[in-house]
Amino acid sequence: MSGVMVNTRRYTKEILMKTTRSLAAVAVLALALPLAACSSDSSKDSGSAETTTATTAEASTAAPSSGASMAATVTDGQEAKAPTAGITFLAPSDWTVISDPANLDEAALSAAAEAMGQDPTTFKNTMKQVDLIVSSKEAKSIGSLPYPDNIVVARQAYPESQVPTDEASATTFAKATGANNMTKYEKIGTANGDATVIRYDMTIQDGTGYGAVIFAPASGGNYAGITVSATDPSTVDELVARVTGSVK
Repeated sequence: MSGVMVNTRRYTKEILMKTTRSLAAVAVLALALPLAACSSDSSKDSGSAETTTATTAEASTAAPSSGASMAATVTDGQEAKAPTAGITFLAPSDWTVISDPANLDEAALSAAAEAMGQDPTTFKNTMKQVDLIVSSKEAKSIGSLPYPDNIVVARQAYPESQVPTDEASATTFAKATGANNMTKYEKIGTANGDATVIRYDMTIQDGTGYGAVIFAPASGGNYAGITVSATDPSTVDELVARVTGSVK
């Protein structure tokens, strides 16, 4: 990565820290909250429908910029809306959708806080940074840790100046959020315009988890910060394709 020149729009330390604060918190929350919240009566359950393999149709009419690949349009799944961040996408049909997770009942929040070793009050305050959580009902595992694959949307939207612009800034961003490695940086065309996707791997307790941060164009000219976390890289790829292929 040392040979990659940083874009003239320098990704400064100040911008990096401002961008990563809430996204790092979101990534940490993804380790515990979905599993605890799935048993909460106040979470929104999509029902017992089986997962449907993502189908594709013709490519979106939004033209990608030079160097960006184009996401294939996803047409199946349940609608998941992050109103504060300003985006909507199609989540897997049988996953749990948790809107405004800071308002979950105290039992679910306390269980998640305990799993993370955090004070419940502090944990609940951190949860205010999250707009939406979409989680698999099946807990797989990373090492000895039960872990559901998930998609988390940060409540805060980001101006374009805070989005990593190249591999060098993406590597710096990934390291700042606690990742071991930035494994891939790319631009993907969506219905709203080009999204920036940063894939990474991360040590979680005694195992390795995989994820991606998607900066997706949202309402108002800003970008929604979306984290995808999973137990294997192929699932990360599937979830990134699903989000970029249906976001609007």
